[in-house]
Amino acid sequence: MRARRGWIGALLALVLVAAACSESGDGGGDDSTQEPRRNRRPAAEGSTAGLTDTTIRMSAVIPDLAPLVEAGLAPDFGDFEQNLQVFVDEINEAGGAADRQIEMGYNLFAAGSTATEQQAACLGATQDDDAFVVVSTGGTTDEAILCVTEQNQRLLMVLAGSYVSSVYERSDRRLFTNGMAIDRLMRNMVDILDEEGELEDKTLGVVRADFPREEEAVEALRGALEDKGFELAEDVALPCEGNRCEQLDVGVQRLMAADVDGVFSLLGVIQYPAFVGEAGAQGYDPQWFSSDFENQVLETTAKFFEGSAEPYDGALGVTTSLDDVEVDEPRQDCNDRFTAATGIEYEFDTDAWRAVGNACEMLTRIANVIKAIDEDGQPLNQATFIEYMEEVEVVNGDRRGQFGPDKHDAYDVLELKRFSAECICWEPVRGTRRDVGEG
Repeated sequence: MRARRGWIGALLALVLVAAACSESGDGGGDDSTQEPRRNRRPAAEGSTAGLTDTTIRMSAVIPDLAPLVEAGLAPDFGDFEQNLQVFVDEINEAGGAADRQIEMGYNLFAAGSTATEQQAACLGATQDDDAFVVVSTGGTTDEAILCVTEQNQRLLMVLAGSYVSSVYERSDRRLFTNGMAIDRLMRNMVDILDEEGELEDKTLGVVRADFPREEEAVEALRGALEDKGFELAEDVALPCEGNRCEQLDVGVQRLMAADVDGVFSLLGVIQYPAFVGEAGAQGYDPQWFSSDFENQVLETTAKFFEGSAEPYDGALGVTTSLDDVEVDEPRQDCNDRFTAATGIEYEFDTDAWRAVGNACEMLTRIANVIKAIDEDGQPLNQATFIEYMEEVEVVNGDRRGQFGPDKHDAYDVLELKRFSAECICWEPVRGTRRDVGEG
């Protein structure tokens, strides 16, 4: 419903911000802050850690999806290590990145693992491999991101995933992501839904896990709604551990008691279908609003709703995941070269085909930035890498965007989709694709 603007709303916002601040500094002992295992000099902004005159050390942190793929719980992206190494070898055979050979390391972690469990991959990349640039293929926790960028002060390029604004800020410009930052995502999701008339006369609520990251995300959502004159009538924070949340029945009852008929979800792709299923069992049928938060609006994660497709039918999702209707030449060329090197050929626009193209684009982007720095006669270090990367346009098919000095999340193109129980898939809503630029 529309919120009345004025001192009451401002006071409420102030109270919420104060509450969030008072609960954030718990001083808990997180293993990710332990002392480095080696005595390396800190990688300050102009650092050359990971560089020699003839080499550039890089490392990838990669989720081990094999068990989930075999169980049908994750898409098959192929072999991430092979996807990257093919193009590392290609760059090296062509003379390297500005005459520096790339030395690539690989550090795997269990898919869905905790921040503590992912720390070994972070330390392997930043300390054992001494990487100048770390590449994440996705599934990396906020704490693991900050282990790389803040605690070990290394550059990090993320292929898949988006983060709350505090993670970008604490990374001190060392973090670059393809995905849209969560505060921008929330703002643009509300803009699109408002313009399409989907929020009018709705009593709005949100369901989420009771984690600090989700708390920051819901405040971004709340702020975006208030800017448009809406309010959240109920904020349901479920007690969760890993991929499992408790008290789903109580959460549904709270939304029903508040007469919420439009629910934003900040739940993960395992908890979300379970919550929708519980809502259906209680006869609760709101309009569900989803987004790229926790990869909710993907064809692969849509399949997780097979058991709760009927109550989820008609859900609306705002996403940067766009359907490519034609082969785009850069990624097809990358796949052709991958096939020539490995003998493996993936069908157009499958998850594995896209994964090869995205790995190729990322490594080519890094090599081109290093080449541009060299051609301009500038020294290669963290400062120059950041400066030049901030000028790069990222293009992956119809997914595209621009980095900038104050914008380290690339994608700028969004689309509204609707979930269909008939196909258990997301279908684009005609005429809703838009380029939001830096908005």
